[in-house]
Amino acid sequence: MLDLAQRILHADAGIRRPAFADTEHLAAVGDEPRRCVGAPSIDSKIEAHLTLSLSPDPRSINRPARQRPSGKDVGRERLPSESTRREDLQLDLWPTTDLVAAMFEGQLAAAAAVESQVEPIARAAEEAAERLEHPAGRLVYAGAGTSGRLAVLDGAELAPTFGWSPDRIVYGIAGGMDALSRSIENAEDDEDSGRELIRSAKVTEHDVVIGVAASGTTPFTVAAVREAAAAGALTIGLSSSAATPLLLAASHPIFLDTGAELVSGSTRMKAGTAQKIALNLLSTAIMVRLGRIYDGLMVDMRVSNRKLRTRAIAIVAEISGVDRNDAEAALDLAQNNIKVATLVAMGMNAEEAAKLLAASGNNLRAALTGRSGP
Repeated sequence: MLDLAQRILHADAGIRRPAFADTEHLAAVGDEPRRCVGAPSIDSKIEAHLTLSLSPDPRSINRPARQRPSGKDVGRERLPSESTRREDLQLDLWPTTDLVAAMFEGQLAAAAAVESQVEPIARAAEEAAERLEHPAGRLVYAGAGTSGRLAVLDGAELAPTFGWSPDRIVYGIAGGMDALSRSIENAEDDEDSGRELIRSAKVTEHDVVIGVAASGTTPFTVAAVREAAAAGALTIGLSSSAATPLLLAASHPIFLDTGAELVSGSTRMKAGTAQKIALNLLSTAIMVRLGRIYDGLMVDMRVSNRKLRTRAIAIVAEISGVDRNDAEAALDLAQNNIKVATLVAMGMNAEEAAKLLAASGNNLRAALTGRSGP
């Protein structure tokens, strides 16, 4: 057979040309179609694998392209990630190199699927940051299975990277935290648990609730987002299926159009990759808007080991303009608080620096501006 790259090129001569995003799906959640450059869909690669060879193969049947659901009354059996055509695919008969190459192409397609949602993610991040400026505001994650684990992972990274207090994060994974390391599949159907998550956390209008579900129909997650919306919280929904209950329930629907999985229903693949990227973008943008990054530097980073101590010294030195020895001394005086250390390195004492930061909303750029004065 032709190698995979040749088959892909033969199947889609326009592989490098710009293509429009799927306007039917984007319209379903109120987004405008945009031009984007991305890898062709995994379906085209599968079709190439099935239909192109140097000699005819009776097992390779060229059938019409699968129709995707219209977005109305989507049931689990019609979800893109659950699409099946196993009698054609014969994935287990593929050479391993072709198999891995196809999965890799699927990962590229998953990343490309996020591009059309850059503006919705940015809008969600801006409004989330506004809510979280209130000292009682929290990030609440809700999900089940792979989606829930990815949501918890995103939240867990916020404390060491951005100094976000663990007290301002609520983890809601169906089946509880035990579901991080072992599958508790039936827990996702428990709507009552989803609602109880929000009630027990005493979610308010200051909170931001992020629901993640590839199918967009997971009862636990949908119930949590609906309950949060009723409590006045800002709600954000991430799904790979258009016009599903999760997206319809969320204030900010983010539709990640990853389509069919190479392994039917295995949303840890394309859908999971797109979710991880979208969560990275969303939470990082929120933290930047909250002043926890200065010039691309992690000025709220928690200094918890030697590597991070070395990085913190370099950050203080870069912003203040002092040498590394003076930066390290300032960091000692500031008890490893990078923002306070930066101001100390620039001539303030630690107490003055802490007060200035407090008066500046803990925003280093605002504090530096205030220090220079009119």
